Amino acid sequence: MLDHFSIFNRNGVMLWSEQLSQDTQAGDTVNNLVRYVLLEERAVSTYDSGNYQLKWALANELDLVFVVVFNKLFAKTLDYLDDLLLAVKQVCRFLGSLPPVPRSMHGEFRRHSSRLNQKQSSKCDP
Repeated sequence: MLDHFSIFNRNGVMLWSEQLSQDTQAGDTVNNLVRYVLLEERAVSTYDSGNYQLKWALANELDLVFVVVFNKLFAKTLDYLDDLLLAVKQVCRFLGSLPPVPRSMHGEFRRHSSRLNQKQSSKCDP
């Protein structure tokens, strides 16, 4: 189960963030990821912070960072996260290729992300 999902640009501007659990500390761990891993340009794809593990992906052509936060206890059962991050990157590439629209894409992206999360997590269910 995911606790938090964030998308921000490489300049640090948060573009989209959703708290997926009751635990608000999960979102705070993203700050630790930025501070101790991304700014230091470490070549790792996961990061442990307290009870949480973070996994992320970069879309260099869009200057975007995609981060999922989950409890370390579930790390071995969440093997769909790479596919989820890849699918979200593809959606952002598609949305980024569209001409700008005057309305916010937040609601549309939320629908896409929820559907992708359900689809990818259902692959893990026995």
